[in-house]
Amino acid sequence: MSLEVIIGISIVVTIVLVVGVKLVLQKVVSFKMDESTIVNFLKESSETSADVDTISAATSLTAERVSEVCHKSLLIVESSDHQGAWCLKS
Repeated sequence: MSLEVIIGISIVVTIVLVVGVKLVLQKVVSFKMDESTIVNFLKESSETSADVDTISAATSLTAERVSEVCHKSLLIVESSDHQGAWCLKS
């Protein structure tokens, strides 16, 4: 292999790695920000739990995003008292 080919392959691999890392970090940061928004709402809420639509309306996140974050979060659990509602993990 010539030096130009090795340099070209190295550049392409580096670009792919940088873009991949950026996308992963962006996804993690977005999740943590949305999770924090939901957790803060649940902490400040006078209710012990809230359903997806209530959280969505209060946080300006879509209902789909609220549901996704609540399912993935380690800080939020499904309420045992109310079907389809979420509360903070004790």
